[in-house]
Amino acid sequence: MSKIMDQLIGNLGEGIQRLSAAFSLELDYSPKSLLRIESFINKQFPNETELDGSMSIMLGLYLGEVIIRNNPGLRWNEPEIENKVLNPFDLSITIPIDEERHLTLKPMLRIHKFGLDRTDTIYGYYNMNIDIYNKVFDPTSTIRYKGDHYEFKLAGMKKAK
Repeated sequence: MSKIMDQLIGNLGEGIQRLSAAFSLELDYSPKSLLRIESFINKQFPNETELDGSMSIMLGLYLGEVIIRNNPGLRWNEPEIENKVLNPFDLSITIPIDEERHLTLKPMLRIHKFGLDRTDTIYGYYNMNIDIYNKVFDPTSTIRYKGDHYEFKLAGMKKAK
């Protein structure tokens, strides 16, 4: 991991400890803790609203760390820095689908979008992407745009490992 990512993750630990203490949240980097994050956002921001940037970044880093810590083999991608400026919303994790294809996750954007639209949950996002990582299903050709929404169809179901 790069020095920048080390610093961000180090700062995340401090921020999560403060958030946990201030709101009595048990944030242990388990997948189930994402349900507590959803509950926190729903209580603190009851109307679908844009979360401030620092909250989206902190909770997005937390989501990314939950993904990485619970799925050996996944890691943060090296961040791209333009003109000495890091855009945290561009931080990503890559899930390989096969030798040629991959899926790029952007946890900060997922948190930001959850603030605006509670339709797709953070916990559901985690589970769907981990099912792809564990080859439970192949996402190839499963997404179709239907005018005003996307429709998902599972191409190939497989048994979980």
